[in-house]
Amino acid sequence: METNWQNIEDGNLKHSSVHHLMAISQLCDTLGYARTTDISNVLNITRGSVSITLNKLNENDYVVFDNNKHIKLTEKGLAVVQDVLEKRKAVKKFFIQCLQMEATQADECACKLEHVMSDDVVARLTNFSNFFSQKIATSELIQRLKIELDK
Repeated sequence: METNWQNIEDGNLKHSSVHHLMAISQLCDTLGYARTTDISNVLNITRGSVSITLNKLNENDYVVFDNNKHIKLTEKGLAVVQDVLEKRKAVKKFFIQCLQMEATQADECACKLEHVMSDDVVARLTNFSNFFSQKIATSELIQRLKIELDK
């Protein structure tokens, strides 16, 4: 299945819908709940836009609303968030360890790529990062790599 910035492989979720799920997860972790207003503030978009996306996510069983209008992730929604976070972690590790990127820049790039990378590509990046850091990452090699990358 071909992916692009609009559609995510798992369930044809739009890129923005995944960001909504990530915001809900973050809010539930920090506040214990998520509301439309909170998601709007995190994503810096209108409450109306959030409501439209939340209704679609609810229809497709990614989120549920409780009696207080708090939004919670379903198992399906939580699985998407966990998958995206694992991808982000793997890509960020590759960028930092292998490409010698600064953590902030690596995180920004990983956030963009996590949505469109297949599980196979992420597994390969992870395997390469592990091989690089455990087998061949001598200080001389890292120094030479840094010089080459900074050209």
